Amino acid sequence: MADSDNSTTLPFVTRGDEIKSQTLSSMEGLRDTSRDPAVMLAIKWTEAHAKTQALCIQQQQHEIRLADAVDGRDHDLRDRHTDAIREENLAADVEQTLLDSLPLTPALTVSGIVGKLKMILGECEDNTDIAEFPGPHIRSVLADLEHIADQRNAYAAWAAYAAWCAADEKQYRFWVEMLKRNN
Repeated sequence: MADSDNSTTLPFVTRGDEIKSQTLSSMEGLRDTSRDPAVMLAIKWTEAHAKTQALCIQQQQHEIRLADAVDGRDHDLRDRHTDAIREENLAADVEQTLLDSLPLTPALTVSGIVGKLKMILGECEDNTDIAEFPGPHIRSVLADLEHIADQRNAYAAWAAYAAWCAADEKQYRFWVEMLKRNN
């Protein structure tokens, strides 16, 4: 068996930094999303949007009560309705200001791009028929981006597992940290 090809032990060869840099560039979307200005903007806009919608419903309820009152003579109801309109308008102004800053805000991660698209879609759904352009088109792009992000998570999980199997603690910690940042 001394001449058998199967008994030859080959040295373990890696391309070290070259592999790591290729891997890092392919994992660009797995950065810490808490530092992505587009993610932060999307969170703020979502909160402002929810507040505006809640105030709109509240204002509509006051409007119904005012219409049900005897000839609208209830000054207390009229004052509450006026206050509700004012609050709704202020909340809508905050929401619009955040939306206006969208084109000026860079996305640094796939999550940032998803957040920006969800803001656009949310605004479209409030102002148009959601079956019309661009709603379905934006939903399609969002699904594609979320699929890519899922694939990157799967790759990072696989790389962490491979590093663990190889007893490479440094690489294992690196990939685990990438997973934590993306989730």
